[in-house]
Formats: sequence, C-alpha cells, structure tokens
Amino acid sequence: MSSTSYDHAVVRGLFFNLLGTLGKAFTPVFFILVGRLYGAAALGVYLLVFTFIEMLRKLAVGGLNDGIMIYTARNLVRPEDEDIAYRVIGNSIFLALLLCGGIVVALELGLSALLPMYEAEGVQRLVRIMAVGLPLHALPVLLVSATKAHVEMKWDALMGGFIRPFGLFFFALVFYWLDMGMDGLAWGYFATGLAMSLSGVLIFLGHFSIKRLFATAGIFKPMRDLVGFVIPQSLNLTFIDMIAGFDIMMLGFFGVQPALIGYYGIAAQLVYNIEQVRQAFSGAYAPVIARLYREKHIEEMNASFNKVSRWTMLVAFPVGMIVAFFHRELLQLFHPAFGVPFALPMVEVMPGSLIRLLDLGYLEQMGETGFMILLLTVPLLSCGIGLAGNLIVMTGKSAWSLLNSAIVAGLSFLFAALFIPGLGLYGAALSAALAAVVIRAIQLIESEMLLSVRLRWKLVYKPWLAAMVVVGVMVPAMNLEVCFWVRLVVIALILSLYFFVVRLLGFEEGDTKVLMPWRRKQRCG
Repeated sequence: MSSTSYDHAVVRGLFFNLLGTLGKAFTPVFFILVGRLYGAAALGVYLLVFTFIEMLRKLAVGGLNDGIMIYTARNLVRPEDEDIAYRVIGNSIFLALLLCGGIVVALELGLSALLPMYEAEGVQRLVRIMAVGLPLHALPVLLVSATKAHVEMKWDALMGGFIRPFGLFFFALVFYWLDMGMDGLAWGYFATGLAMSLSGVLIFLGHFSIKRLFATAGIFKPMRDLVGFVIPQSLNLTFIDMIAGFDIMMLGFFGVQPALIGYYGIAAQLVYNIEQVRQAFSGAYAPVIARLYREKHIEEMNASFNKVSRWTMLVAFPVGMIVAFFHRELLQLFHPAFGVPFALPMVEVMPGSLIRLLDLGYLEQMGETGFMILLLTVPLLSCGIGLAGNLIVMTGKSAWSLLNSAIVAGLSFLFAALFIPGLGLYGAALSAALAAVVIRAIQLIESEMLLSVRLRWKLVYKPWLAAMVVVGVMVPAMNLEVCFWVRLVVIALILSLYFFVVRLLGFEEGDTKVLMPWRRKQRCG
C-alpha cells in the first residue's frame, strides 16, 4: 500500500470516526437529563458510579479490544492465515467474558470493603446493578473491533457514537417515567448493554462466519502472543482510565458533597469530550500503524505520525475554543445552579491543609468555573502529542505503556491527595493537568527511543501558533457582558481568525482533506 493509499485509509476512517464522535457528543445530553430530572446530588452520585464502572470495563475489555484489531488485521492479509484471525476473536471473547464474570463476583463479595465511604449515598447498590451489565458492554466492543481489522470504521462509530449514548438517554427517560428512582439509571445502563450486544452480533455476522468462529475457537487454547499483549494493555488502559477518573473518585473520598462532585464531573465530561477528536483520528490511524510497523516502513511511520498529529490539532483547537468560550452556558444546561456562582465552596475543603500556606488569591479571581479552564490542559495535550501513546501500543509494546500508566497513576493519586484537601475542585483539576503533562512527555520520549519516531515541531507548529494568536484575542472576549447571540457572533469571528491564521501560515499536504473534505481537489499553501 502506498503512502497516498494510507492517507486515504486514514481520512476515510476518520470520516466515520468523526460521525461517531458527533454521536458521542450526545452523551452530555444524557447527563443533562440526569441533572434536570434527578437533581444535582443524584448526578454526582451517578457520575461516581459511572466512573468506577467504566474503569472496570476498561480492565475487562481494553487490551482485548486492541488485540483483536491488531492480530486480526495481521492475519487477514493472507487467506491461509484466516483461521488464526478467527482464533484471535474467539480467544478474546472468551477472556473478556471470563474477566467480566470474575469482576461481578469480586464486587459482590468485596464491595463493602472497597467503597465503604459511599454506602450512605447508595453508591454500592448502583455499582452492583451496573456491574451485571458489564458483559453486555464488553461483547459488542470486541465484535465490532474485529470489523476494524478490515479498516472498516463505520460500525465502531455506530456502536460507540449512536447506540450507546442514545440508549443511555432513552432508557433513563423510560425508567424515570416508571418511577424507579436512581435504580432506573443503573438498569438503563444494563438495557443499553443488551441493545449494544444484539447490534454487535448482527454487525459481526455481516463480516465474519459464526460457523468458522466456533470451529476455530470451540476449544479454548490461549495464544501466547495475544495474551502477552492483552494483559499489560488491559492493565494499561485501566490505569489510564484511573488517571482520568482519579479526580472525581478522590473528591468523593475526601467527602466533597455529591452536588459539587456532579458539578465538577460535568465540567470534566465537557472538557474531556474534546479528546474524542484524537480518538477519531487514532481509531482510523491504528490499523495503518500496525501495517507500517510490520512492513518496517519507519520513515513512513514518521511522516504519517506528524501529519496525523497536525490534523488532530487543526480540528481540536477550534473545539476547545468553543468549550472554553461558552463553558458557563454549557454548565448551566445540566443544572440551573451550575452556570452561576455556586452556593457550595469551590476551593477550600479541609481548612488547615499545608497547601493553604500558598497564596490562593489568584484562584478566587478565576471565579467559580475557572477550574474548567485548567482542565482544558488534559485534552489539548492528548490531541497535540497523544498519538505517541498510540504508536507505542499499536506496535505491540504494551508493556512500556503499562509501565508509563502505572507511574502516572501513582503520581495522579499523589497529586490528588496533595492538592484536593486544600484546593477542592481546583486541586482536582490541577492534579489531572499535571498527570497529563507527565504521561505525554514520557510517551514522546519513548516513541523516539523505541521506534525512532519523533514529533517534528516544524511540521506541526502551525496549529499551535495559530491557537496562541487567537487565544490572546479570545481571553478578553470571554468576559464581555453581552447577550448570547452577540457572544455567538464573537466566537464565530474568533474561529474565522484561527482558520485565517492557519491558512496564512500555509497548509501542508492533506490538510484541506481534513478541514474541507467536501472539496475534490486538494490545494496546498
């Protein structure tokens, strides 16, 4: 496959992944429903449970998800290797269901000891109900991942971008109408998993033979290469999810009120959704990485890594600007109290903490929603240089990713324990930002050390430079006391300025295909 063909595969996969990303943007609408119907405190409780369950889901599925894609893609190239591909799929499904079963049993036996501080809020009951749905959320992810081995991205976009978020919304509404209370949210998670599983089976049958799957995987025989990749990668993704959710979990641990946890959790959800841009690109890029690495095309890996990193930032920065500019309005959608000065304390949680020796006047000046701006560091770093992490994983070096994530998970815990008691929501945001800086720096170093692939700043600086120019204009504009429609015009002008600066600096190869996919002819600056 030529370099142009690889670019075409990435762009085509990107198109479907971006559609899925747009669908995933509906997930905040689900949380709006929870906040509006169930209240701020219930929203905080549900976010705690949802964060915890998603960590467990990553533990059960994460490594197998990537393993199916990588090892199935490798063995679909030649017809004589197709039986191996089916064996990979069968092994992965068996392991995932086994892990899910083990997690459900472990939670049933040891949940009280694991989460004693949350019993009063009913967290443990919700965890038990939602944990039953873990196998139903695991199976469809694996089935659809097998189709990605054909560089087929649309089904993954459909599953994660539409069926899951719309299912959560629909069933939450139904069970609220049935007056099931908070239990309805948990059973909605279960029902969504059931809908996903049925859809996943139908999608799989359109690409693979169920008869061959059972024939090659009827007797479970562990594949050493697959298991060797999956175990560290599953732990790796669990640590990554822990890093992303440590701030929310630790707020609960230190006794922050559920309403405040809901407030912070929604802000984090809005901000972290920007990372869907990177995931859209990385999902399309991952099969290309696997093939280039297998064929030892290191220079092409270098070129494509820098190209896709630039594309990611070209799209991510405008999204980040919109979220930052309208962050108060967006927060208020979830609960009326979230967009105005909040009645509960934003900063101080435990007076007398050592961290209070610092001068915190600047935090007070940032206002009650200022922590959300600090959180933007996390997704923007992920979009800017996060593809280095994908390189490490997709070239089979999952043990290194595991080491990275374990180190950063430990640091996240340390940062959270240090900053949250004295700084509250600001401390949680600061701990998340510091963890993001550490892990991205490590991944950049390792991609060069292990793969001879490096981020070449001369190839990626244009989106960063354009963003810095525009942010200088945007920050003063954010504080304008004008109506919503005027603010809408202002952000439109700011985004126009961003793209004008990018165009002035000059497009690189392929940029217009990403920014203007409707154009048939590519024009380079």
